[in-house]
Amino acid sequence: MSVVASLFRLWRPMILWFAAILVTIEVVAVAAISTAGPVRFSFWLVVAGSAAKYWPLVAGILLVSMYLRTFVANGRTRHEFLRGLALFAGSVALVFPAVVVVGHAVESLVLGLADHRAGSYPVFRFGDAAAEYLHVLPAAAGFITSGILITAGFYRFRPWIGVLLIAPGALPALAGDGLIKIDDSGELIARLPYAIALTLTAAAVVLGCVATHRLLRDVAIKRSTT
Repeated sequence: MSVVASLFRLWRPMILWFAAILVTIEVVAVAAISTAGPVRFSFWLVVAGSAAKYWPLVAGILLVSMYLRTFVANGRTRHEFLRGLALFAGSVALVFPAVVVVGHAVESLVLGLADHRAGSYPVFRFGDAAAEYLHVLPAAAGFITSGILITAGFYRFRPWIGVLLIAPGALPALAGDGLIKIDDSGELIARLPYAIALTLTAAAVVLGCVATHRLLRDVAIKRSTT
């Protein structure tokens, strides 16, 4: 079994549990908000929008800290692990924004059918789906890249050097979330012209991937502390 297939198998239970929790929170919260009158904002964009940043960040941290040693100790080369890591991380970064967009569509439809959308609610329109996706994607890609890169720095170097590397390691996340985003009112935000903001974010992500490869391609595998 390939590294990426093994990672998907290992992460499947966590992904399913997280999805179930996310949907439960959405249903309970929107039902509670609806009792006070029409819903004025998209709760899904709030909770899933945050999850699209911080879940990939945590995933990136765990992918290196938990699985690098395990895979190499079981006969995989560092190159094989890094390739599988890139494919898995890329899949997370591509799929999470789609979940945000689809969830917003479902929420908007259900509230519309129940006549619980206030005038300020960001009604989902299929023509805006691609734009929404492209305003969530940069943060998802940036946060998982930063999670992996920062952890790679700690894994390669002594802790105090790892601390010093947190700031440059966070650049992909800062670029992805700071330049392009979507808020709970459905407003698509770009701090710079979108093409420029996307290019800068993509450059930060690519540089982060290159740095990760340099840090981990020949790193010594740490022994287990247990």
